Amino acid sequence: MKTINIYILFLALTILLVQGCDDGDKNEWEGEWDAGGDSGGLDASTDAGGDTDTDTDSDTDTDTDTDTDGDGDADGGDGGGMECNLDPITQDTVVDINIDVVQISGEVTINSGQMPNDTIVDDQDRAWLRFVDTRSGMTFTGYLDEAGPGNYAVEIFTGTYNVFLATNSSIYQNALPPSATTQLAQNVQINGTTTRNFDTNVAKVSGTVTLNGSAMPDNTAGYNRGTIRFTDTESANTTDADLGDQGAASYSVQLFSGTYNVDMSSEYSVVFMPASKIVRLDDNVSVTGNSTLNYNARTLDVSGNVTLGGSQMPDNGYTSDRGYIYFMDTVTGSQYGSYALGETGAAAYGPAELFAGSYNVQVRSNYSAYQDMMPDYAITQVQSNLSLTGDTTENFNVNVSNVTGEVSINGSTMPDNSYSYDRADLQFRDTTTLDVTEFPMGQTGAATYTGMLFSGTYDVFLDTQSGTYQDVLPPSTTALLSQNTSITGNPNRDFNAGVVQVSGNVTLNGSAMPDNGSGTYDRGYIRFVDTGTGETTSFPLGDTGAASYGDPLFSGTYDVFLNCRDSFYQNVLPPGATTRLAEGVSINSNMNRNYNAQIVQVSGVISLNGSTMPDDSIRDGNDRGWLSFVDIVTAHSYNAYFGEVGAADYAADIFTGGYNGFLYTDNEDYQDVLPPDVGTQVLFACP
Repeated sequence: MKTINIYILFLALTILLVQGCDDGDKNEWEGEWDAGGDSGGLDASTDAGGDTDTDTDSDTDTDTDTDTDGDGDADGGDGGGMECNLDPITQDTVVDINIDVVQISGEVTINSGQMPNDTIVDDQDRAWLRFVDTRSGMTFTGYLDEAGPGNYAVEIFTGTYNVFLATNSSIYQNALPPSATTQLAQNVQINGTTTRNFDTNVAKVSGTVTLNGSAMPDNTAGYNRGTIRFTDTESANTTDADLGDQGAASYSVQLFSGTYNVDMSSEYSVVFMPASKIVRLDDNVSVTGNSTLNYNARTLDVSGNVTLGGSQMPDNGYTSDRGYIYFMDTVTGSQYGSYALGETGAAAYGPAELFAGSYNVQVRSNYSAYQDMMPDYAITQVQSNLSLTGDTTENFNVNVSNVTGEVSINGSTMPDNSYSYDRADLQFRDTTTLDVTEFPMGQTGAATYTGMLFSGTYDVFLDTQSGTYQDVLPPSTTALLSQNTSITGNPNRDFNAGVVQVSGNVTLNGSAMPDNGSGTYDRGYIRFVDTGTGETTSFPLGDTGAASYGDPLFSGTYDVFLNCRDSFYQNVLPPGATTRLAEGVSINSNMNRNYNAQIVQVSGVISLNGSTMPDDSIRDGNDRGWLSFVDIVTAHSYNAYFGEVGAADYAADIFTGGYNGFLYTDNEDYQDVLPPDVGTQVLFACP
């Protein structure tokens, strides 16, 4: 047995301010906008300083590293972070952890002055100060009341943090930009009781959006014409403003200082510009103070023909459109189309009204039941990054290839299926559009295929039926047969899939796996995960006797895992757990291989301020908290609880491997010993 003593200094702080509401509803974005997120995408590697001087009386700190210029940098300090402190667990191990408590508090100012009061008097907070642990991502929150200085105090564990100000929605406050997030500081290292102040700048940005150089027409339907959106390039936070239904399309927003992309979304009812679309108005706009920003959205008409093989597309023998053309904005993702290519004559489209921009152009064929000149309901990209700035005619061409071939198994004809179903499907996946065209492999005889593809580059897969429908191939999995296969002309392409027989036993702690005492359910599964495609093939390990397996598998390189069923179905293995048994196993011929899973116990005691953790005075049977061991390979968590009274000892049975450890506390309704309802990473896996 190995014993590890780990000393983790935690900061426990008292929340001094009133707890607020949830963030509230964000402004609705018209059109086809992807709402995105309000934080994230931040670089935690910058050393922004962050001295944390101990202030034992919590009144004032003569060196508070105040961020007075709002740029997110703090003076002094060297950031840093915890090194690994937990070697791979290979035997019964004791890990003791000590927790210490301190306090952090301060004030958030706006434009170097006191935070404005919220005039919406509803007892809701103006904003929240969020400390995000740079290693674990855990968040600790302080609340900024609706009036008075923006004072805060946060319960937090020691560590290195990025600090954010997140505001309430416009429903609840009007003192700050609504539903916004801005970063105040990076890599703030907190090691003891401290006072720390932050400042950020807020700017008023206003302006007008015109259309094709003139005032935007009124929307006679009486609805908003559209919305302008500012997206912070660092945090991905968004701020919206409506453009109204009539008159000048003017707007006004409050923004935190930063760099923004500016988009406009048109409303669904407009008729004077493309409806329900998003267009980029400006990139990387620096906002540092009050400013007027006017924008112009441009529209254009595009039309043209689509030819087939360089010639006019043949008439359709069916009374349906031959296909459709689409334009995809490469910046905003807006899709324009479908524009039908008609039944007969030249495959003309348009005029199609688009916003000026850069587009990928794709053609989709109709189903084969409605046309016979192109592949069955397939997509091909006919041009990439097409710049459109004004009315234009754009012609495109698609090429079609008739493909044939055979799929063999281990160099021989694919065996017949004893079930009356197709054995598998041959899949051609376009490497640009990711569109898939399938050809069935039939029930018996040579697994031949024939059909049409758009000329292009494809990855080729064999996708098998489940074991209920075929007994020829590994069940319910996909094998990669060929990558970046060029299809032009009318080629014959043969493919071969290697299939091998794998077998063996899975033992537990070096001995036969015990029988399942919870009924006639499988104890678990052995899973082979292809390292190239990520495809998984699973074999059950039965309920009694040796945990043996034996079935066909596609040749390849695999990571091998043991997946345990949950406690309702079995009582032999850690419930619901997954552990890796082997890595990078090359399987190119029949193989008999046994695997062993090792279960060990990790245990220890969590102390507080170097002494036994106090009892929880809320005697309700709920734990003060728990320690979660997370497998660094499979991400499975094993939770070990440390009760509500007595020494905070814990124990958990886990598979051997590398683990990170996280400490979580129960909320204030269930315990009053530790900072409520928070978590932090206390154990860091070593290689």
